[in-house]
Amino acid sequence: MRWPFRLILLALLPVPALAAPSLCGHLPTAGRVAQPGPDEVVPAGRSPDRRLLCPPGFTLDMVARPPACRRPGQREVAGDPRAACRASVPLGPVADLPPQWRPTRSCPTNPVRAILPLEGLNAGVAEVALTSLATGVTATTLDEDSKGLDPAARPSAQGCFAHGCRLVQLDVAPDAPDTARLALAIEGGARVEIAVPLKTHCPQAAPSL
Repeated sequence: MRWPFRLILLALLPVPALAAPSLCGHLPTAGRVAQPGPDEVVPAGRSPDRRLLCPPGFTLDMVARPPACRRPGQREVAGDPRAACRASVPLGPVADLPPQWRPTRSCPTNPVRAILPLEGLNAGVAEVALTSLATGVTATTLDEDSKGLDPAARPSAQGCFAHGCRLVQLDVAPDAPDTARLALAIEGGARVEIAVPLKTHCPQAAPSL
């Protein structure tokens, strides 16, 4: 069977890297955004049995005289829609991690490498940055197209998807503390820290990736 020339050209094109999905990247960096404004207040109504009633979304304010219905107000101002979106993205909490190995200084396997999932709401989306806060610990996010990664260890093969999981490669050196800390953070938004307990052990060989 002969392939059409266009299909042959498409097959020869490079496959783009599979980047983590973004929740806010489609938004502009300049535009109109909502900000809190004065409360919206309307008079309370009465039911047939003379009870005070409020429209949906309002709460009854009995302190006001006369009693009124109130809800938070908002106003529209010039701003950064993408930054406003990042500030609204929920993050975590992240599930506790099991202890990992920390090599001795004489250990031939130095540093010790582990691959582990950080499981939590939106942990793997593009807006979230991963940082190691510990000396002697390097943390790297693994993607579907990470070089040298065994197909069975890819995020999708591990059931680790961005809306609820980030697959991380952890390299631990002998000078790492007893408890390493990692941080997931969104610029201008939420931040969570994750504790990684470390136990001293010298494996005979590095885990295969």
